[in-house]
This record gives sequence, C-alpha cells and structure tokens, in this order.
Amino acid sequence: MPEINDTFKSEAAFEKARIYLKGKDISKTREWIAKSLNFNKGDREGSRWNLLARAAMMESKHDEAIVAATNALKLNRSNQQRTEEANSLRIMGEAKAEKGDFKESKEFYFKALEIDKESGESRKIALTLRGLGNLMLKQELLQEAIAYYKRAYNVSKTAGDIKSCLLSVESLIEMYRKSGDENKAEEFSKKKNELTNKISAEAEKK
Repeated sequence: MPEINDTFKSEAAFEKARIYLKGKDISKTREWIAKSLNFNKGDREGSRWNLLARAAMMESKHDEAIVAATNALKLNRSNQQRTEEANSLRIMGEAKAEKGDFKESKEFYFKALEIDKESGESRKIALTLRGLGNLMLKQELLQEAIAYYKRAYNVSKTAGDIKSCLLSVESLIEMYRKSGDENKAEEFSKKKNELTNKISAEAEKK
C-alpha cells in the first residue's frame, strides 16, 4: 500500500477541522487546523487561517478573527487563491461590523463581492450581500438592509438555490416587521413556507 503523502494528510485534517467547526466544537477545530498546518502548508495555507478566523468569530473574539483573516488574506493573494481571498475579506467585513467599524466593514464586503462576481458563485454573492444587509441593520438603516437582502434573494432564486433563498427570506421578514410593513412581512412569510416545503420534499427524495 503506497504511503499517504503530507498534502493528503493536510487536506484530511482540514476537512476534519471543518466538521468540528460545523458542530461548534471550537477546541477540536483549532486542534485539527494545527495538525493540517503541521502536515503541509502549501498553496492552501490561507484556507486554514480563514477557518481559524471563523472559529474566533464563533467565540466573538473579533480582534483575533481580524488577525487570522488578515494573515489569510496575505497568503491567499500570494498563492492566487481568489475564492479564499474573498472568504478572508468577508470574514474581515463581518468582524469589523461587530466592532462598529462600519466604513471599513463595507469596504471589505465590497472587495469580496467583486471577487464573488468574478468567480460567478451565486451562493458566495448572496452570502456577501446578506453580510452587507446585516451591516446596514447594525446601523439601523432598514431600507438599505432590505435592498441588500432582496438582492441576495434574487441572486439565489435565479440560481435555484433554495436554502440560500430561505436565509434571505427570513431576514426580509424580520426587516419588514421592524419597519412596520406587515403586508410585506406576510408576503415573505408565505414564501418562507413554500421554500421550507420544497426543502422538506427534496430531503424526502434522498
């Protein structure tokens, strides 16, 4: 049996770290990211630092997240990892928003959006647009937040991405209720039910 090389071991450890992060086990996430970096850094090193930044965000350690994402951004640019570069920028946008640095946050989100559009990944475009919506909400700019959530919804709808559609719809319901527009809130509540039923139906087919 051929020996498994360090690059493969690094990727396997990274995937395990992602699973732990999804399960919100931050300690194990950090442990397996460290193992991944120990096996092999390579062109994908920036993705490991992005995951560290996301772990820090889950613990509300925003300064730590910015440091990790900044390191990831440098690595991803150096290694020409455009998708991961956008991920770094998006994390920095979120972290800056949490710290109240709204201007910088918007700049990072816009840079991420530029790369998302370049790659044509609808899910990433919608994710960044929702991030901008969240940023507007933090500043109590409800109409601007609605506009971004609508754009995210339309991107996901066009791509047929039901789960991403649902995330945008849930945000729109909240925004319309905050703004006192119950008719629109009810309209999107019906859309939410339709999307939820579609997701359930697809799950039953599997």
